[in-house]
Amino acid sequence: MEELIRIASRCAVNICLDTNTVRVNALSLAAALKRYTRDAFGFQRVVHFIDGRFAALAKTMHGANKNEVIRLKDDLLEIIKESGIRIPSGDPYAYKRCAFLLYHLTVLRPFYIAGARDDDPEGAKKAYFNAGVSLYIVNLALATIGYTFPTNKATIDLLRDLTFRTLSRSAMEAMMRTAIRPVPDRTK
Repeated sequence: MEELIRIASRCAVNICLDTNTVRVNALSLAAALKRYTRDAFGFQRVVHFIDGRFAALAKTMHGANKNEVIRLKDDLLEIIKESGIRIPSGDPYAYKRCAFLLYHLTVLRPFYIAGARDDDPEGAKKAYFNAGVSLYIVNLALATIGYTFPTNKATIDLLRDLTFRTLSRSAMEAMMRTAIRPVPDRTK
């Protein structure tokens, strides 16, 4: 959480805003991160729990009963997968994880500038601040796996959409899938 606050302050400096006006709603940030981890890793946690419990049960059984327990576990996991869990995968793709993180950060808007007003000459910078910080955080996450979200005209349009519209998770996922690129090798 502390690191995300520092990131928000760095973003403010990058767009020439006073860091003393940067605010982070800790409750919104915690809720966004909790929802993200639930969506991205919830299925994996359920599978791990069920696998462990059924493996322990299967060790106490023999023959047909053991095979029935294993079939029951597989059937149960299949039902859970089809039950509406947001990401029914034990290892979701990076763009899917990033799309869900961006979604929750932009919906709950934990980052803002104190005293932002519509008639302020820097109003656009302040209005786009949460979306900009959120996209920056997602870019940092992508960089850990060697990808980036390119900065171009489409990024400006995306910041506007993230600020003034509520995009669906699937729309963000499709956008991430087509937009992320490998980080260029600058050593050559």
